[in-house]
Amino acid sequence: MTVCIETHISRVLLHGERAYKVKKPLRLPFLDFSSPERRRWFGEEELRLNRRTAPELYLGLRPLSADWTTFCADPEAALQASRADTALDWVLCMRRFDADALLAEQARNGRLRPQMIDALAAHVAGFHQSLPPLPPEALPQRDTLHWAQECVQALQRQPGPAPPQRAEVEALGAALLAQLQALRPWMQARAAAGQVRECHGDLHLGNLIEWEGGVRAFDAIEFEPDLRAIDVLSDATFAFMDLLQYRQPVLAWRFLNGYLDITGDFEGLRGLRAWATYRALVRARVAWLSSGSGSEGAACAQALALHESYCACAQALLAAPAPPGLWLLMGLSGSGKSTVAQLLRDALAQQGRPALCLRSDLERKRLLGVAATARPDAMQQAQWYSPALTQQTYARLQQAAQQGLQAGCSVLIDAASLRRHERQALRALAAQQRVPFYVWECRAGSAQAQRRLEARQADNRDPSDADAAVRALQEGFFEPIDASEQAGHRLLHNDGDLAALQAQVRAALHEDESR
Repeated sequence: MTVCIETHISRVLLHGERAYKVKKPLRLPFLDFSSPERRRWFGEEELRLNRRTAPELYLGLRPLSADWTTFCADPEAALQASRADTALDWVLCMRRFDADALLAEQARNGRLRPQMIDALAAHVAGFHQSLPPLPPEALPQRDTLHWAQECVQALQRQPGPAPPQRAEVEALGAALLAQLQALRPWMQARAAAGQVRECHGDLHLGNLIEWEGGVRAFDAIEFEPDLRAIDVLSDATFAFMDLLQYRQPVLAWRFLNGYLDITGDFEGLRGLRAWATYRALVRARVAWLSSGSGSEGAACAQALALHESYCACAQALLAAPAPPGLWLLMGLSGSGKSTVAQLLRDALAQQGRPALCLRSDLERKRLLGVAATARPDAMQQAQWYSPALTQQTYARLQQAAQQGLQAGCSVLIDAASLRRHERQALRALAAQQRVPFYVWECRAGSAQAQRRLEARQADNRDPSDADAAVRALQEGFFEPIDASEQAGHRLLHNDGDLAALQAQVRAALHEDESR
């Protein structure tokens, strides 16, 4: 079956196992596809950019000497008969995929799985880490504030919305621009530090697909370099925002946490809400344009509903978040701290409260400059777990926790914290940041903990290096909670029943909030 899809700037022909994309001969304020030569150049750019993230999908660019009608009748025959010197157009050839593979479609239908979100985080983080920082001379002249101003002005000029809605959009735009203006020196400092790179630029869920057990990003912005020469966390924020818009807060924070676990860019959280708000307004603008581009009936109504949904998402992102808190998940190895941390993060996200997990095992490996699943040999063991490196690890956790708290996120620290001074330092941080401090001590029976540690070692995908011998050593130097630490302390028993553990987490969270 042959299907033709029209966008604002392209035609896409779906035929057999292939998708063929042809740029329209347009000249607009933000692009110029007016000549075959320019369409070829931008086609080559599109191929280059998207082969970075989806090489399996992007097959090549071919000349087309026939008109569109002839091409639609038999695409392959038309391409085979075409030559570069007689080309009227240039065709981007891609592998066709089912619409159900789109993460946007899966989010709409409630089929988006946590495993796919983990794959998305790994894909985006790996992509960003592969990109070289832009040198000073290549940094964009028009930054996020410029593009946000243009987007807000376009939304304010759009015809149609009733006066109350227009007033809301204007207030929202003004608040966003004020935030971005205040953040501008900080964003410029991040650019100078190498955080601005040639990114994707349009990482909403409609440009992400499930592919062979993983995720691939496609359809990067090719027509305007300044729209993709952006801060890496701003790029990642697009997918985060879209998950929120699809009413998937648990998955949104899971994605962001997974991304930060890999990159360690907790400092970038300062711009999270402003960047996400800007991305929501970009999608609101696109939805509005779609509603007026010849769509009728149900399609027009769907586009308008999407416009309103993105505007509502933007308003929620700019609203003051609930006051954050600092949780310490402590205990011996194998007690289930990481599971409790994830359950707590999800419970907070369901309440609309942003939360991030920080894990000592990951931060220790990051300080060492080794992979999260790297294992020490006999000689490395003493260095990796020396008192000096342990002290550095807790200092790093405190720094990242402070950055998260200052960005309005609750922070959940997953660290054994068996020595009193380690816990006291975190309590002091909470007092300094004027947030409540909670200590959740996780316990598990010795047999259950040993089974858990053995299973984790056999799986070999967890950052922790702890085994039964390490747990035995920990028991020897553990300094139990004393009377001075009772404030905010509670015990959670994790003996392998996930449903019971979830109930404990919910009850503990409710009690903490009631204090």
